[in-house]
Amino acid sequence: KALAKFASTSEAAELKEIAEGARFKELQDLSVSFFDIFKMFPSAKPSLAHLFGLLPAMKWRLYSIANSADYTPGVIELTVVINQWPSKGGLKTGTSTKYIQKLKVGDRIAATMTNGTFTFPKDDRTPMVMTGLGTGIAPIRSFVQDRMYKKTVLKKEVGPMVVFYGCRHEREEFFYKEEWELYKKEGVLTTLINAFSHDKPHYPPKMIFVNQRMEENTRLLGDLLGKQGGYFYMCGLAVAVPGIDKALKGAMVAEGVCTKQGEDAWMA
Repeated sequence: KALAKFASTSEAAELKEIAEGARFKELQDLSVSFFDIFKMFPSAKPSLAHLFGLLPAMKWRLYSIANSADYTPGVIELTVVINQWPSKGGLKTGTSTKYIQKLKVGDRIAATMTNGTFTFPKDDRTPMVMTGLGTGIAPIRSFVQDRMYKKTVLKKEVGPMVVFYGCRHEREEFFYKEEWELYKKEGVLTTLINAFSHDKPHYPPKMIFVNQRMEENTRLLGDLLGKQGGYFYMCGLAVAVPGIDKALKGAMVAEGVCTKQGEDAWMA
């Protein structure tokens, strides 16, 4: 509606119609950008000052660092999947991944760092159980590399590490396959449990997710998290959290770590 003030009479009326909801869903289905809107309504020509007031600032895209600075010094590694989706307006690509996709080796970029929210055990012998969903495997890889460095370079004793890795297809999305084998061989990664939701033989019609793999390994979870006081980490889509919470609580109850009535208190 604010843009309508700078448009011709006919285009202003159309913009107001969109703003009032009559055609908003139509444009939403097309996944239009601000740039698309300006191309659709060429008569709308706000000044630069007005443009800055009309358009919200682009939010930065946060990527978890996928490597340990000690294990692989001098580099920052990211796990990036090109985000594309079909719309009624054709195939769309995410703004950040489109930018990354076009970068060439040696290009300089503007970037910033921010502190993460993970808390780590003070004792490296404390068990760590981790779930990584899709590109959410990035920080999990860095945790494993950190203990790899401590064990192989600093010669420290490290505790068990278990990774539940969830993605759609093994062939396209099971990242760092050879590395996981190396970490297991070195005695750093205790167990790797995969959940390839869209692979045969279970799919179709059944899909297997990380929480179901966790439900199949209650004894492992009960021992490392309940009896040994291990730490649990999850990185991935928030939609998976309820299922993972339920699997964790169920494992603790099944292995006698807490009662059904006390499962919420254990999670807290």
